[in-house]
Amino acid sequence: MQRIKSPPLDSDSNDWEPVGPGTPETSTAPNRSDVLKAQKPKPTKPKGPLPKGIKPHQQVLFQSESICFKKGLESPVDVPKEDKPPLAAAGKFFEEDCQILYSAESLYHHPQNDHVPEIVVLGASNAGKSSFLNALTGGEDIAKVSHKPGKTTTMNAYGTGPRPKIAKELVRKGDVPPKHSLILMDTPGYGFRSQEDWGKTILKYLNVRKMLRGAVLLMPADKKLQETDRWMLRTLARSNTRTLIVITKADKPGERWQEACRNLHDQIQDIIGGLSAHSAPSWREGSSRVLGVYATASKIAFVSRRLGNGGGIGGVRLAVLEMAGFSLGEKIEKQAETKAYSGKVVSFDDIVWKS
Repeated sequence: MQRIKSPPLDSDSNDWEPVGPGTPETSTAPNRSDVLKAQKPKPTKPKGPLPKGIKPHQQVLFQSESICFKKGLESPVDVPKEDKPPLAAAGKFFEEDCQILYSAESLYHHPQNDHVPEIVVLGASNAGKSSFLNALTGGEDIAKVSHKPGKTTTMNAYGTGPRPKIAKELVRKGDVPPKHSLILMDTPGYGFRSQEDWGKTILKYLNVRKMLRGAVLLMPADKKLQETDRWMLRTLARSNTRTLIVITKADKPGERWQEACRNLHDQIQDIIGGLSAHSAPSWREGSSRVLGVYATASKIAFVSRRLGNGGGIGGVRLAVLEMAGFSLGEKIEKQAETKAYSGKVVSFDDIVWKS
């Protein structure tokens, strides 16, 4: 892990300087630490009214910052006290303005990217990809939501996070310096009238995209695991892509939502355990395999606008940033005044690239 001097916490600068997350052979990003302004953790309380008629189990989900299922545990893991500051930092990161950058019908339509980490979002048709992206980026309607499957027909790149500082000599002549520190790549849903070459296009993207740092695979709690989901897991294993699994619409099964999500988690783990023959060596050894199984509530974008990290999106935000190459440093600034949380506060100066 590499670090150098960061600006003081009282600096008015809202810029940060990324250390390139690419491999040593290919990375061209500057050898500097990320710099972000210090932030105070915010309590998960409504910014506006919650949906009318919500049930008790839905209220629990809506007010949960992180819903993570672990192997061998029946109930999802609660957020430990030490994770509160990182969750607040992750929430602030995604509060930055999010914009669509471009759409691509094939691999060759993607512009070259030498500096900004990419995370690809995958899932079956109507798995909730658009709602998930909207929630991840603060509840804004950047991705069009449709109840009809197959709405997304191209790969759509969204830029989020603060503007990175990149040395001028590292930006190719004629290129515009990046405005965002993270790219989220939306993809067409698989399993519904999917084009024959969809799998080939995705496989090429997974294998050759230099700045790709991982995949988020969405699986809805109200549907059975499909063969296409198994195929997607095999594809991620073969391409040695780090994977974060998110169970969407966790409250749809009703009061027994935890049991439904637990069963889905166990099925996923069984599939992963049987993928050794299809996996790249490092994926088999665990360094690049599934990083966790999280859950989010339905109406997640609506909840995100009112509860910030609520609905389980906080834990996903933090996991996405870690997968992209961000890590929390050792330096922690103390919080002077706060009623919601009296522990330590992580400065954005302490978010650095993993090397």
